[in-house]
Amino acid sequence: MDEVCETPSIRELEKILFGGKRSGNHADEVWPNLFLGDMSVANDRFSLWKLGITHVLNAAHGKMHCQGSHKFYGSTVRYYGVPADDSPSFNLSVYFQPCADHIKEVLSSGGVQRRADMPRDDRYETPPASELQRLLWIKPGASSHLDEVRPGIYIGDMYAAKDKHMLQSLNITYVLNAAHGKFNVNTGASYYRDTKITYRGVEAFDMPSFDLSPFFYTAAKFIKSAMSTPGGKVLVHCAMGLSRSSSLVLAYLMIHEDMTLVEAIKAVAQHRNICPNSGFMEQLRELDKKLHFQRTAL
Repeated sequence: MDEVCETPSIRELEKILFGGKRSGNHADEVWPNLFLGDMSVANDRFSLWKLGITHVLNAAHGKMHCQGSHKFYGSTVRYYGVPADDSPSFNLSVYFQPCADHIKEVLSSGGVQRRADMPRDDRYETPPASELQRLLWIKPGASSHLDEVRPGIYIGDMYAAKDKHMLQSLNITYVLNAAHGKFNVNTGASYYRDTKITYRGVEAFDMPSFDLSPFFYTAAKFIKSAMSTPGGKVLVHCAMGLSRSSSLVLAYLMIHEDMTLVEAIKAVAQHRNICPNSGFMEQLRELDKKLHFQRTAL
């Protein structure tokens, strides 16, 4: 006959609670795909993105507590709020079953999904520029003169562009200069005439008022040509390898690799610190909206 299992006393349960591993993290995975966290991580959409969180259950919903909402998370996270108070007199038990059902439904459907693996649907919305800015500086530390941000695609600065010996050692066969011109990085096709490098120049200026968007498709076509050539490698550069060059690479990934702007930024930023200026970011946002409309209209 099975022994009757009695519920331990509160004191015994408290011993179990405080006997575990101490953590100073804002979020911890306590069960596969199930995280416990605090207000700080709940209000940090970038951290949620990095963790791959797709659903948030806020047990402190309300004006006096964590002010999460569907509007705050947009289309990137599904939100569920419970207006509970952390006081002994509050009856939390009425929320046990609906919250348990909600968590079970999420975990049964796969729980956390990495963004790169999430299916594309009509609910995607281009995030505001302020949210995109938080995705840019993922890679810790400074960037090199050039970094390979995708297989065969490098982003670099003017020093990398002028070091023909290094470019040849890396077997780079295409160079896209996003700062072409007498008053920018003045190289040109003649500079590479003693190499096998194919050159293309874009005379752009790194200022928010400059309209880089007319070059998005031509630059993307040039990069695509490099990627379609057996053994082709391309360096996309400007003066510092931060704004103009990265904007053109992001546009290529969106146009030819079917990425959203968010996916493109994340793909590049994990390999190099990038920072399109505010004007370029808005132009990329408009491209993102245009491409998303075209894809969902098919």
